[in-house]
Amino acid sequence: QGDFGRAEAYLKSLQFYRTNTFVYIVPAEFRLARGYDGLGQLEKARLPYARVVKWWEDCDPELHAMWEQGRQALQRLTRQTTAG
Repeated sequence: QGDFGRAEAYLKSLQFYRTNTFVYIVPAEFRLARGYDGLGQLEKARLPYARVVKWWEDCDPELHAMWEQGRQALQRLTRQTTAG
């Protein structure tokens, strides 16, 4: 809902949630990355975006849109942080 600062602690807590599936972890990583991105913390955003891209590389078609958004964001951040 745009309050990236308040969302950070909650989303980071989900990183340590142990489960046999990435169904819950990857969306949390994606939202954490978007939160950091929204706060302008580009270096912090890169790792969770990279996890999304790696973990869901072969995701089901209905999840591909989130994966593609993560891939594009990672690409953008990589260009911005290496150029700046």
